[in-house]
Order: sequence, then C-alpha cells, then structure tokens
Amino acid sequence: LQSAAGTAAPDTWRQNWADGSGWILVSADGRGNQNWDFLGEDDLYLLLEDMRRTTPYHAALNVDTRRLYLEGGSMGGHGGYREAFRYPDRFAATAPAAGWTTYREFYEHFYDRTGSPRMPDYVDPARQPVLETASSLWQAGNARHMWTYLVYDTNDGVNPPVNQEEVLRKL
Repeated sequence: LQSAAGTAAPDTWRQNWADGSGWILVSADGRGNQNWDFLGEDDLYLLLEDMRRTTPYHAALNVDTRRLYLEGGSMGGHGGYREAFRYPDRFAATAPAAGWTTYREFYEHFYDRTGSPRMPDYVDPARQPVLETASSLWQAGNARHMWTYLVYDTNDGVNPPVNQEEVLRKL
C-alpha cells in the first residue's frame, strides 16, 4: 500500500512493478493536509475495508491482509510511521521516507514560529498526551518485530534527520 500524500496517482514505474509482480498498489491520497488525524486515519482503513468487499465500483479484491505494506514520503512518511507503529498487527512492513516522528520537531518547525509560549519548550500539560499519541516516536517500540526500512536525507531542511535518528535509537 502506498501512502503518498499529495500525489494523484502512483507513478508509472511503481504501477508497472506492481502489475508485473501481481501486487495491488493503492495510493491513499488523503483529503488535504490532514496529518493522518481523524479523516486521514479513517480514510486509510475505510479504503482497506472497501478493497475486500464488492462495491458498485469493483468486485472484492483478493487482499492478503497479512501482507500489507506502507510506504510514503514527507507527510506520507509520517503516515507510514504513525499507522505502522500504532497498529503493527495490521501491517507486515513499513518504509517511511523523511516523515516527521515527534511533535517536538514538527510543531515548532511548522506551526509555532511566532506563537507564545513556544513549543517544545512549553507544552500545555493537557495537550501533551494527545501530541505524544500523534507522534510515532512514542509508539516506536511497537515496531520491534516489524520490518522497517527508513529513508532520509541528512540535508533535508523540511523533515530533518532527527526524526528518523530518534526512531532508530528507539528501535
């Protein structure tokens, strides 16, 4: 399963590879920048459910639920971490590329450049459990028995290597 946020369809080489290998390739595009929360997470599991049943649009597909793989880059990489680490019993492997893994980096980097008080120096104690739940770093221990292939660029200014390096230390 390809979880590439921001792409309308899987690129040609991946589709050709999947077709030639007898795989089903799905691009879970999500609805906007939803951070894999709420609808974003629901969409993924509704899509998987939809593949296994007959709908007005297609017959049920022969999906081996023991062989579901997540892959994606950037926000798709975040989803690859988050969903696989949160639900390791649902996925055989994950290959996140340059996804964020901790709110301490993500929120400061994207949302709190001018706000006060600044994260991660101060986090409202009431919000901290929610932020930790959204951060796959706190669930990395769940992936100890899952194939995990991490990809990142040491010069990435958008998703800094600290995200992947902290996960590596946890694993």
